Amino acid sequence: MADIRDEPDITDSIVKFEDNQERPVGVGFAVGENLVVTCAHVVNLAIARPIEEQSSPAGTRLSGVSLPLSDGPWRTIKTTAEVIAWSPPARVGFGPGDIACLRLIVEDATLSVPPVRLANPETSRGELLDLFGYPVDPPRPQGAWAQARLLNKVGGGLWQLDRELQSAHQIQPGYSGGPLWHRARRSVVGMLVVAPRTGSPSGDSYAISSEALLHMWPKAIDASNLGNVIHPDITVVQLNSRRGRATAVTTIRRPPQASFAACSRAISRLGWKLRGSDDSLTLSAQTRWEWGSAAVRVDIAISRERDFSRLNIDLRPIVKTTIYDFGLAKSHVLRFLVALGDELESLDQ
Repeated sequence: MADIRDEPDITDSIVKFEDNQERPVGVGFAVGENLVVTCAHVVNLAIARPIEEQSSPAGTRLSGVSLPLSDGPWRTIKTTAEVIAWSPPARVGFGPGDIACLRLIVEDATLSVPPVRLANPETSRGELLDLFGYPVDPPRPQGAWAQARLLNKVGGGLWQLDRELQSAHQIQPGYSGGPLWHRARRSVVGMLVVAPRTGSPSGDSYAISSEALLHMWPKAIDASNLGNVIHPDITVVQLNSRRGRATAVTTIRRPPQASFAACSRAISRLGWKLRGSDDSLTLSAQTRWEWGSAAVRVDIAISRERDFSRLNIDLRPIVKTTIYDFGLAKSHVLRFLVALGDELESLDQ
């Protein structure tokens, strides 16, 4: 995996998408090595489909994909990107979803796009965020930066952004799919999905949080990103995966009994089957069987470590001959940690 640098720069990770007439239709950003997220409706526009088209274009390759702000070799390269995951846009209006995940097709193995550092938007309420896009009013074919203020959550897990009157440019559709860049934290707190139409008196826009991106596509998020997105009381000490198995060692800033209860609720939240638990603070569960993937056994042992709890998490396929989906167990670890963070947050409220 590419290293996430101590001082990441968002300009190295922004991706531009064009339609078949080489007009910009939106942007995206890297969340893993050569792995990119954007809005599903941006992909629809790039491949000349109706903006609200629901059917998955998985396997489709988009041409004219570039990194317009990157230094070095990427400055002059156009490449292609293949759609590998899809959550369709709303049929009417807007709502949760509208996420597309793509893999950049890079012929030169020495080239890779560094992933952004993700962060929880909870601590950025009321703060100014930077966004890059391609406005048409006024037209800026080289792109332009805009600023907006993160207000708060609304329904459907979206976050509202309010217009910043001092910004030279205002958010509009050409900014869709762009990262919400917190300059001081040098992190991305979400992705823009809804922008006001050009000339609209409305000054509000809406974004998907980093947590929602994790829920949609946990395989694409590097473990070093995970610690910035899940609940701050969870620390990922170690995460390893090999073949069909994954292990993790995690500490939680809660006593063991409270951690045990939160883990049980996280398992229920995910819809996993609880196979057993006992007074020694151990849990055993089984993930659901999914199309094309066997179920995975989950074993969690909780112990005290000073004032914290230590979790040893072990996931392995139920069917021992499962060797094909190497990332499945790791994906379930990430999903569990996100769900555990959601449970801890609900306890804090």
